[in-house]
Amino acid sequence: MVDSHTHKQLDEKAADELSGQNQVKQAAELYRTAMQQYAESGKILSAIAAKVRELKIIKRAPNKARDIYDALRTIAANNIPSYEFFTKMSYDELLGILQALEVEVFPPGSIVKQAGDPETDLYFVVSGTLQETADPASDTSPENQVTLIENAFTGDIYPLEEDKAYNGTLTSTTEVELLKISKHDLLRLAQKKYNFEFLCMELLSTRYDIGGRRSKQIIRATQRYQLLTRVDIKVLSDVPNEKPLVLNGFTEDISLGGACICLSAAYLSGATNLIGKRVILALRVARLLTGVDVPGIIAWKREVNRGKGKDIIIGIQFKEIPPEDFEFIKRHCYIGDGAEQMIYSLWQSCVTK
Repeated sequence: MVDSHTHKQLDEKAADELSGQNQVKQAAELYRTAMQQYAESGKILSAIAAKVRELKIIKRAPNKARDIYDALRTIAANNIPSYEFFTKMSYDELLGILQALEVEVFPPGSIVKQAGDPETDLYFVVSGTLQETADPASDTSPENQVTLIENAFTGDIYPLEEDKAYNGTLTSTTEVELLKISKHDLLRLAQKKYNFEFLCMELLSTRYDIGGRRSKQIIRATQRYQLLTRVDIKVLSDVPNEKPLVLNGFTEDISLGGACICLSAAYLSGATNLIGKRVILALRVARLLTGVDVPGIIAWKREVNRGKGKDIIIGIQFKEIPPEDFEFIKRHCYIGDGAEQMIYSLWQSCVTK
């Protein structure tokens, strides 16, 4: 008897053959059927791969990603970082990344990346197994060999503007199907949708620490919360005994991995060299005269137009935030989804006084 997973694979194989024969409509229908079946069984990456294949042959179609967007709204992410990454996207964000993703298949024993290759791509494992071996000269920890299975991801591409070289070997131990997106496309999407970069920062924080080294403890991606609280950002100097630069802003999104902060246009000329700076984020609850301090690093900065004004949005990747502190912040600052305009209005009222 053919099981359901094999049946979906047969649909995709038949669709591949039809596409190669230029029978585009029939191939697209089979890809769409496979996508729906994968989604119904909770296999997010397989569903996305089928949708990517469909979109490669159907260039123009109204609401062409609406079916998978709706399907992802009903799938439990179950604290799987790669699932969290896709299920948290808006429709425009999801459509943008679907159009940029590529599906690649490697036979067993293939070298996907090797030492010295530029870190230019983020890979998600749809099916199969990869072996990632770090260069012993740069990583002597017991974890320098990692097996990557279905739903894992790899690619030290963050911060997106920073050039890095791969220091290990990535090899397929079985036939492996991967979703690949380039750092160039991620940066292009992030410049259009600043929340997209927050998602990238959050995803990569589950695998790497701030310095790009493999984390000793995996931080599970958690739900982003729209929080409203004023914050002071102490930008620490690299010069001993020099006082920190203090910036003021409001939180927009926060998770265990980091926070998205809105600064005013007053910082446009003075906030040019923030990326990579160590900071202490001081979140305060005014009515309680208390709060929490969280160490981190400024991972990215964007300028955004809002109304007649312009703001700076920065992304801070946390070094560590104790769960009890995070729960305290949620309890006293959470205002629910769809509150961006409220945050902006409050910010404008404060900076124009």
